[in-house]
Amino acid sequence: MSSDLAFTWDGGCYEVERFSPAELARFQEEEEERKEKWRIAKEEEERYIAEMLAKDPNFEPPAVMWPYNPPDKLAISLEDRWLPGSTIKIKFLNGSDIVHQRVIKYARIWTEHAGLSFEFVPKTKNADAKISFGGMPSSWCLIGRACTGKSQNTETMHFGCLTENSSDEEYSRTVLHEFGHLLGFVHEHQQPNASSIQWNKEQVYRDCAKEMGWGVSKVDEQILNPKDPKKFKIDASPFDQLSIMMYPVRKSWVVGATMDIPFNTRLSLVDIQMAKTWYPRFIITKISP
Repeated sequence: MSSDLAFTWDGGCYEVERFSPAELARFQEEEEERKEKWRIAKEEEERYIAEMLAKDPNFEPPAVMWPYNPPDKLAISLEDRWLPGSTIKIKFLNGSDIVHQRVIKYARIWTEHAGLSFEFVPKTKNADAKISFGGMPSSWCLIGRACTGKSQNTETMHFGCLTENSSDEEYSRTVLHEFGHLLGFVHEHQQPNASSIQWNKEQVYRDCAKEMGWGVSKVDEQILNPKDPKKFKIDASPFDQLSIMMYPVRKSWVVGATMDIPFNTRLSLVDIQMAKTWYPRFIITKISP
């Protein structure tokens, strides 16, 4: 069997056939469309810089807002990803049935693209991921398989902001983001190649302390400090600011106000392609013990 992706898992070596011909053709078409969008964005920025330099020869161009090379990967923790084809068992520790069903609705969007499944089980059953609601206002999730090492009564994913009255947009952006973590994806703004973001750290610290009660160490952990690709075994390419794993970035948070990224509420093309890449639906063959 020809293979375009090989990986090791729990002592074994596996090969996978990643894309069918039809799917590969569709991805290639999407890639060309994405490249064209990046080309247009690049031209617009270069035109702006040229106009400003014509007015003022001493004008200093801002940091690049758009990566010139289209990204082809999302940042994923290779150590924490699941075996393709896995069924991840999930249970809710609290919360109403209405909230549960809305979470399930958006969580399953990932499984439309990734070759694994979510099985939501009763609270009394054993599960890999354990979800809680309320309490602290923030939301979070352990990365990938890290959830399996926790006791059955210990939360491994938390939604502090979701209620029965929350909007569909809030459910979409929050659930997709946290379930991205469950699949092993890390924050896009912290992946090793997000160096084009020149943080105005003092402003980020002030806003996060005032609005979320975060201290310096928490801000560093969640926003500012890039992940070490060797320590976390992260696979990443030029960052995708459209990714669901990207935090919103205010103009005041970036030196020169060169970036203004809102909440992303849906999976980007790169998110979808990486879900298909690391969790293929095709034949998986074990080729060694």
